[in-house]
Amino acid sequence: MLTHCLAAFRWLALFALILPWAGGCDRSGEAQKSKTSSDAMAEPLAASFEVEVTVDYRNSQPALEGKVKLLAGATAFSALEAFGNESGIAVQSTGEGETKFVVAIGDVVNLGAKGDNWTYRVNGQQGDRSAGIYQLKTGDKVSWIFGKYP
Repeated sequence: MLTHCLAAFRWLALFALILPWAGGCDRSGEAQKSKTSSDAMAEPLAASFEVEVTVDYRNSQPALEGKVKLLAGATAFSALEAFGNESGIAVQSTGEGETKFVVAIGDVVNLGAKGDNWTYRVNGQQGDRSAGIYQLKTGDKVSWIFGKYP
């Protein structure tokens, strides 16, 4: 009988601990207020910044240039993707993050190991990692160039 009473007491204690959160209260027992539209407007927006993007097809087509606004944490690939979306250019890629690989921009497709391929530069420096993890900052100039890897 004592074992059953202890078990029931444990369940009651557990229920008493869980009930305040289930009822919309924080740990102190104060009721949490729901967010209104004015609360949402008071929350800071994610920082945005602008970069320049160039897509250089070399001899097959004229180069395209433009500026895009990005959110904090944006990468060289997300800049290309934003530029493609704004200018109507399809971007084909494989992988995610550190395995992100651009296969084609517009109708210009990589030619493989012995041919021309899409590579990128940031502020004139060849990318030293996947474009999917190369984080950008305000004022960066991202160039996507179709050619031999240097």
